[in-house]
Amino acid sequence: MYWDYNMKIIKEEYPTYVELLNESKLDTKTSLKFERVEYDEQINLRVIGEDFNVYLHSIYSPKKEAEKMDALNEINDIIILFGAGLFYHVEYFSEKYPDKLIICIESQSDMFLEAMSLRPLDILKNEKISFLLSDDMYSISHVMIDYIKNYGYQEFSIVTLPSYYIFDNYNLNDYLDKFKGELQFSIINMHTELFFIKEWTANQVDNYKTIVKEKHAILNSIFNKEFNFPTVIVGAGPSLGKNIEILKKYENKVMIIAAGSSINILKRHNIVPDICVVLDGGTKENYIIRDVPENSILCYYATVASEGIKKSRAYKTYFLGNDSNFFAAEKYEEIYNFPTVSLGPSCVNVATDIAVKLGVKDIVFIGQDMAYTDKLLYAEGAALFDEVHEDKRTKLIKTDIWGNEIETNNAFITIKRYFDLYVERASNEVTFVNCTEGGLGIEGVPNLTLESTLNAYDDIELDIKKEMISQLTKFNESQYFFHNNDELIEYKNEITTIKELSEKRLKIIKNVLDNFERLSLQRIRKFSNEITDITDELDQFWLNTTLIHKRLSVMDMLTRNKVNTEIRTIIDIKDKYKFMLEQMMSYYDYYNVVTTIAYDKFMED
Repeated sequence: MYWDYNMKIIKEEYPTYVELLNESKLDTKTSLKFERVEYDEQINLRVIGEDFNVYLHSIYSPKKEAEKMDALNEINDIIILFGAGLFYHVEYFSEKYPDKLIICIESQSDMFLEAMSLRPLDILKNEKISFLLSDDMYSISHVMIDYIKNYGYQEFSIVTLPSYYIFDNYNLNDYLDKFKGELQFSIINMHTELFFIKEWTANQVDNYKTIVKEKHAILNSIFNKEFNFPTVIVGAGPSLGKNIEILKKYENKVMIIAAGSSINILKRHNIVPDICVVLDGGTKENYIIRDVPENSILCYYATVASEGIKKSRAYKTYFLGNDSNFFAAEKYEEIYNFPTVSLGPSCVNVATDIAVKLGVKDIVFIGQDMAYTDKLLYAEGAALFDEVHEDKRTKLIKTDIWGNEIETNNAFITIKRYFDLYVERASNEVTFVNCTEGGLGIEGVPNLTLESTLNAYDDIELDIKKEMISQLTKFNESQYFFHNNDELIEYKNEITTIKELSEKRLKIIKNVLDNFERLSLQRIRKFSNEITDITDELDQFWLNTTLIHKRLSVMDMLTRNKVNTEIRTIIDIKDKYKFMLEQMMSYYDYYNVVTTIAYDKFMED
């Protein structure tokens, strides 16, 4: 009845869903049946499955059902409604909380097809409503985390349509578990970003200058080239020592990717990895990079420790992550046609995604304990081997692959959860085997010995480095993108002006706050307008948007959250201005610190 009417709304508000609806490509995996019912002139559905028969909404009053859902939940800044149904409760929450962001998730595509026909869905025109039609809980989790970051809020509520607890229980529990895991990972990342703001800014500018000088190739350019070599991804976990001698026998028979601290261990055993992946931006990473062999391929992220990159004699290639966080690359649309690397919580997570993006179909893990096997943090030979004595993280007791109790921590649990989700998504295309022979294991991945797994490759001889470098060089010779000194000069001019404007803005704010009590409201407004004008001028610069603001995104989110939360409690207008200026001072002071670091690095010889 309402299909054509609602399709016009979908075309305007959610055009990506149009093709799915028109061509009936929505994935209808469920065996649900629907019977239309009507009570007191309100359309409803009876949902029928193998072992249940339930009304989608309250047969008596969907509005009162929504009121009860409201009363049973603490409503925070963002409301996540799991289950759209026929949108009665979405309309209720939108009317009751007009200023709150509402994310409505419908995992049952056949349910949405029914809603499209039965009721007018004008609610989808509301700009405070975001509708997600998907049962991919991983993607949904990331979308919602992005909303939470972008809107600057930290608190959210999950409200579920009651009937979904009955007929969609698996999806509901799966969604909640994965969302909590992804949120935890996001929070860890945010804390890491805050901690490393200064180092990452300096590293990114330094590495950019090295790329320009040495014309490094971009690893992403050879993704999907089908480098389908049997691959061993090496972590630095305590169990790695069990497999070193076996791994040595298979050099040039399998592709060896060393992640992070495992580079040190392999170097001490004279094993040359085909690829070495480094990710971390702390100065200790330099101790790892120094051990990358000259005839390995060194794959690094833009914010990794830059001194090690400059000094390394290995073949160097950088990679872009899915956070779009390298200022120079963002200017070039061609680069972002390449697949990006999923930046997981550990270097091994990242190395795994690199292997998959290269086209690898058979991946073996070793040294991936994610636990304190034998009370150790790393295998012997790691540059940071002795850090176990300084490790103050809270220990948790879990079960290892043998069924025995083992100590781990929340960071390891996050890495494992990420692996569990990643493998679940990629297992249709890639075969994974865990040959760590210890630790927590990865859900859905068999635990085997390395020798039994690799003996199928005894007769293979490979020259992986030569083939990869050949492909990287071909691309690099034809497409330098930003590998030129003209752009470097342009950035130096930009950062000089940004630094001048940043210092001018801070000086105005400090002057206003120092003399605040003596200034009239009119004068305060005048100075505030000057600050706004400077900020608008800064927003015109590329580096302001892609380097400085990206580095400060978490601090910006926290500042906006504090302002949104507290300013509504301040009555006096002049006091509001003072509070706002104090928050500006705090944020723009750090902005100036980051700007100065970038300026100093750009101006270094």
